[in-house]
Amino acid sequence: MITAAALALGLAFAPAVPVERELDPEALEAALDEFMRLGDQSAVVEVRNGDEVWAEGSGPRSFKPWADDVEAGDRIRIGSV
Repeated sequence: MITAAALALGLAFAPAVPVERELDPEALEAALDEFMRLGDQSAVVEVRNGDEVWAEGSGPRSFKPWADDVEAGDRIRIGSV
């Protein structure tokens, strides 16, 4: 059994290796589609990688029937009531 102190010590001396990932708009779109299948949610996602930015919006801005869809760049608040 690993104790918390041993785990912290191991993490402290673990080498910091940057993970290189390419932006994959298709993978992000697939993840957004899967999220939207869970119900009537809205999501605004922005991925930054150096100089590259990929953004997507999905779903309505509000529960009002005439509401526009969210767009990339919209500011959102996440909370619950």
